Amino acid sequence: MIEYAVYQCKGKADQAVDILRSGSAQPGISGIDRGRLQIAMATVEAERGNWAEVLTHASASKTALHSEEMLTLDAEPSLVKTQLKMLSHVQLMGVSRAVRALLAQGEDKLALDVASMQVKRSSAQLSQSSHPDSRVTAAAAFTALQMHNSIYTPSGGAGPAPLEGTDAHEQGEVCLAGVHKAVGDWHVYEERGEVATASYTKALELATAAATASPSSSQSADGSRLLQGALYLKEVEADALLGLAQQDILREDWPKAETRLAAALEAAEAAGSDAHPRLAPILTQLGWVYSRTARVTYAEGLFREAAKLMKLDPTRVTQLLYPLMDSESISEAAEAESESKGQAGSVAEAGSGEGKEAAGAALLLRQQQLRKAAASATLVHPSLAALLCWRYCQLLTALPKREREADTWGRCAVMLWHSTRDASAGVSLETLSETDIEATFGSRGRLKGAGHSGSGVILSIAMLRSLDGQL
Repeated sequence: MIEYAVYQCKGKADQAVDILRSGSAQPGISGIDRGRLQIAMATVEAERGNWAEVLTHASASKTALHSEEMLTLDAEPSLVKTQLKMLSHVQLMGVSRAVRALLAQGEDKLALDVASMQVKRSSAQLSQSSHPDSRVTAAAAFTALQMHNSIYTPSGGAGPAPLEGTDAHEQGEVCLAGVHKAVGDWHVYEERGEVATASYTKALELATAAATASPSSSQSADGSRLLQGALYLKEVEADALLGLAQQDILREDWPKAETRLAAALEAAEAAGSDAHPRLAPILTQLGWVYSRTARVTYAEGLFREAAKLMKLDPTRVTQLLYPLMDSESISEAAEAESESKGQAGSVAEAGSGEGKEAAGAALLLRQQQLRKAAASATLVHPSLAALLCWRYCQLLTALPKREREADTWGRCAVMLWHSTRDASAGVSLETLSETDIEATFGSRGRLKGAGHSGSGVILSIAMLRSLDGQL
């Protein structure tokens, strides 16, 4: 049922979810099977970027697995070990999907909390098992979670954990391809380009090798490889190629970057619908390669197509974010918070600790509202949408008689980018500048030979977002 719904109903999400939901409703179904069906539904919803539903199904999977775990502890001793291993595998899949959904929505702190909790839980389970396959799967999942959370949270992290026990078995483990991609991201973040290239290359090799293996070798008793099968591998392949292409862009090796981005685009299309927003980061980078090689018409077409896939309308974004960044509305929010706490006088005049606390609470609330609005403005994380807007702005700035359009896209980019910053609360439109975004994405006039290229970003197809980092 899962195979039919996930693979045979590709591009027909509603039909796939209906099939899986009917299976989950069958009487007498085990907790593990119900958990797997919920994870399959999360997989389908992730394919169309419906992250709220991904979280709903991941939570339902957790509930089903918890009930099964209680029953397992009362089972025959000979069955307990096998059942707990299957539970552990499915739990890791559910948490991985939940973490991905949270990161894609910008809920970085919550994602870190969820991942950390599961790592502690699974570490205890792992210590009770010496099965190589169990250790490899757990190590892979832990590392992937740590990689994403080390990079995708403002506070950073301790860096990648060693892939213990993976050398002898890694060719047989589908999930390790994604781990190496995540490790590569970390090395780029730490400005270790050569090591990052090696990690991306390894991810590409593993994804390609696993995808070409016989169908029977990709199955497992708990269905973990089915749910991380061909479509997942194609996405990892695209992500790894994108990582390698970014290294080529850093070296300004435009022909090689174009070749790799074309291959990444082909892999991403094979991973699902050719209208999925996972194509957007690839098209954005390919548009930048065309921009840098004076193929303006092609570049603009790619930027427009990426915006279409993201459902990004700069006018709509401005309408959504303007009320939350207008200096007058920010002041009014602080005043309202102060009054709700029974404090007299304006916030501007409040020199007491209570007055400052009220103003701080109001600005924090405004920041949360701003981030939520920015996240709802497109199908991707605001950081990725900001990158596209800025790249298009840079192109339009270099073209004659396109200044007004450039301003529209540039303003949208700045607003989206500031919504992802920790200091975004209380930043009004009057004080908003392009300095911060230029430091990362490069000067607005870069294609006219002015300014600098910026520090760059790391792009993730899996998370549909960009990250600060040296490229």
